[in-house]
Amino acid sequence: MLDGWRSLERVWPDGAIESRQSVRIAAPVVHATPGGAQDVGDRYWRQLRRASHGLVWPRWNDGRIELRLLSIGPPLLGFSPTRMTLERGVVGATYTIDGGLLARRPGGTISFEQTCDEPAELSVAVEGYFPRPGVLLSPLQRRFHVHVTRRYFRAWLREASQ
Repeated sequence: MLDGWRSLERVWPDGAIESRQSVRIAAPVVHATPGGAQDVGDRYWRQLRRASHGLVWPRWNDGRIELRLLSIGPPLLGFSPTRMTLERGVVGATYTIDGGLLARRPGGTISFEQTCDEPAELSVAVEGYFPRPGVLLSPLQRRFHVHVTRRYFRAWLREASQ
């Protein structure tokens, strides 16, 4: 069980998705440094690969990230280089969604943040993402995203308790 787990989702009339998941943690798990901000993001991409059992691979190229099926073919989703957040007690990484097979159009962001208070909070937020329409695809993407996020939070909590 994740202490303080919250998940909020909203679909706007134009089809844009907002999704935010967060969990409380006893103390910060990364330092408020550029390396800590990068780690907050990078760990999500590694959890995504594990959660998909290797079907979806993140590939880094000149700071950009592309998610590919079995590491081949066109990107499922592409992301801009990391924008770091190191202010107002928050350390994080934000990526702009550049498009891909799963996106109706470029736009929106995915952000990974940790507050530096005690107790601290980890969060993952998707804002302004336009998934490709489909009866199955959009709900499946949302469920998979929440599944990966839970794994991401659990991995941080395991490490913090060691």
